[in-house]
Amino acid sequence: MSLLKVITGIFLITASCFYALSYADAQVVSLENKQEEYALARTTLRHAAEIAVKIKDEPVGRNSVLRWIVVSQASAEDVPGAFKTATKIRDPKYKVLALSDIASAQAQLGRTREAAKTFQNAQVLAASLRDLFDQAATFGKIAELQDKSKNHADAARTFAQAIQVANTLPTEREKASILFYIGAYQLKAGNLQAAATTSREASRYLSTVRNESRRWMTAFQLAPLLVRVGDDQSALALAHTFTVEHDHDFRSLVLEYVATQQVKEGRIEGALKTASDIEHDTIHEKAIGAIAEAQATQGHVQQAIQLTETIQHNWLAKTLALLAIAKAQRKAGESAEAAQRVEQAADLFVKDVSDSPSQFQWVHIGVVEQFIEAGNLKKATEAAEAQKFAPVKAQALAQVGEAYAKIGDSVTAQKLLEQALELGGSHGFVLGQIAQSYAQIGDVPAALKTVERILREFDSSDALQRIADIQTQQGDPKGALKWANALRSPYLKSSALVGVALGILHKFGLDVGVSVL
Repeated sequence: MSLLKVITGIFLITASCFYALSYADAQVVSLENKQEEYALARTTLRHAAEIAVKIKDEPVGRNSVLRWIVVSQASAEDVPGAFKTATKIRDPKYKVLALSDIASAQAQLGRTREAAKTFQNAQVLAASLRDLFDQAATFGKIAELQDKSKNHADAARTFAQAIQVANTLPTEREKASILFYIGAYQLKAGNLQAAATTSREASRYLSTVRNESRRWMTAFQLAPLLVRVGDDQSALALAHTFTVEHDHDFRSLVLEYVATQQVKEGRIEGALKTASDIEHDTIHEKAIGAIAEAQATQGHVQQAIQLTETIQHNWLAKTLALLAIAKAQRKAGESAEAAQRVEQAADLFVKDVSDSPSQFQWVHIGVVEQFIEAGNLKKATEAAEAQKFAPVKAQALAQVGEAYAKIGDSVTAQKLLEQALELGGSHGFVLGQIAQSYAQIGDVPAALKTVERILREFDSSDALQRIADIQTQQGDPKGALKWANALRSPYLKSSALVGVALGILHKFGLDVGVSVL
């Protein structure tokens, strides 16, 4: 498998209108305090659950929406409602995860004994899963949530159960892959030593895999995890298992992931040493750019400048480093120097866009976001306009348009969003992002009209959920409920209703998310 293909692979809910409107009008109450808003969220979620059961069974659809409803109900302190919704989930694996989320919510509410019982029920169901990979993964997720709920003894036993199942998988690559996930769960739970032990075992299995592309697909995740648990040497040793000449690009990529993670952990000297061992020039310079960004962020501007000047080919890496340096210089009051760096970064960015294949240009969104963060909307607009790949250009223009709206320039904002819409074609993800931007600037009708252009129901449901969430957070749950209840598709309708509930929960600072494997 070529390096190009590998990298590309990586980057790459019926009711009548009368009933719907009646429901919206009946459920909207005076939202004077948190209790009333939570009551609205609970009622909306129960209604969404009644609709979601009408969604056809698909790879994504019914189970996905029901799980969002379960975790949202639990977060809104409606545990009975969450249990009732969980019984409607047909896929056993998704039901295990839903029960685990409920147990975690029970623990957060101080219902320790109830949480322990729910965790036990989740474990029993997990043990019945036929797919051993899923069985080990669900045990690992249960254990992570048990640990976070301070049920440490049960968590240790469940982690051991997960590892025991993992070691029964038929191939070394499968064992390495699932042990990576279990190690990550242990790390999330704060069990550093256990995570290190599990990760090293995963590395041992992976080193015996002969197929270099299959081995690399696990190694690129496992190596940074080893760095996170403090085992840089094992991470480096894993990278150096790619010894054959045609494996060198794989080795360079793993080393780059190791260096980048070392930077995140604050081990700059180690990252520099790792980067020096990277043979592929472009990948080497990507690692160097990440290190320079970190140096600038830490205030070591001169070191960052010197290191950035060594980048001669990877214009994107150099652009990002220059923007980080400019940010540090602005913070230090060096406005003229910062402006010069931004100009240099902008010129290099245009050059990188010109040289990069279209499939790589999604990463350029990050540069546009950097210009927006710096408050330089002129450069952000130029960077967005420079894009060659229409989907990327559309998303970038939408983000810049949203930024203009925030400073009160609605004329420019509308113009950029209209331009983005023309470029969006039928690309579901991009149209969803444009719809979200319209919602953020308060133009919900335009947001909903944009969603009508999306072909796949999955993309439409996600966009509608985000629009309802935003509109609710902006203080208009009644308006969101009105259009949400008018939707005819059970998938779209239930998703939008979930969005209303999520908007209420997000308003009060709750970060709601379903457990994922």
